[in-house]
Amino acid sequence: MTVREKRESQSKKAVSVDVSDQDGGAKTVAAVERALDVLDAFLTTRETLSLAELAERTGLYKSTILRLTQTLAARGYILRHADGAYQVGAKPFRLGAHYQRNLRPRELIMPVLERLSDETGESASFNIVQDNVRVVLFRVDSKQIIRDHLYAGDVRPMGLGSAGRVLTTFAAGARTDRPAGDNLLAVAVGEIEKDMAGIGAPVFGLDGDLAGALSVSGPRFRFTPEAVQLISRKVLEAAAELTQGLGGPAERFDAVLAPQQ
Repeated sequence: MTVREKRESQSKKAVSVDVSDQDGGAKTVAAVERALDVLDAFLTTRETLSLAELAERTGLYKSTILRLTQTLAARGYILRHADGAYQVGAKPFRLGAHYQRNLRPRELIMPVLERLSDETGESASFNIVQDNVRVVLFRVDSKQIIRDHLYAGDVRPMGLGSAGRVLTTFAAGARTDRPAGDNLLAVAVGEIEKDMAGIGAPVFGLDGDLAGALSVSGPRFRFTPEAVQLISRKVLEAAAELTQGLGGPAERFDAVLAPQQ
């Protein structure tokens, strides 16, 4: 949606507090959406933003942004400098710290691996770097009889296999100042075991640091060009989901996941 379209739709939105529609589905509240749009505008910058920049990024009228920022500032979510520029306040960081303290990685990661394995028919793993080697932290095996044999706790070399290549690429440079969509996917065939193949993508945590590598692996004969295309998108979608769940920059995946024109 263009900025103009967003502004036109803004004038048509009713600021309603209804929370369900006739089908029982959830409705969003326009005023809350707009306030969150203002906060989201800071996700892709390390700088302060002027009122004009906020209007450009959100598609909202300046008068609307002024009202929203006054409320957000009163609650500690936004700070306004003397020159009129805005920055994120302390409250979001307190909420983020609370989220991190209560985050249970297994409860976040395992359901994603289970769904990824079901959708692709192959095994799914979450891998981390430890003492210069790749360690399989979580694993869901394929239900197919012929599959690769790997277990949680297994150690594999860095730089080999799809997950190893992802970890090597991003371990020293996963910050958000790298271009979005830059080398977010690795496809490896026969690098560790000659009859196996895999597709991997990075998962990012806070500040864009590398949290691990998500991978799908199986017999190379099932990794046809059509299967590689399908699995690649599923892996990227799952990596974006985990990145968001870990508080990382999920927008890094936007470019590669955008619908093809």
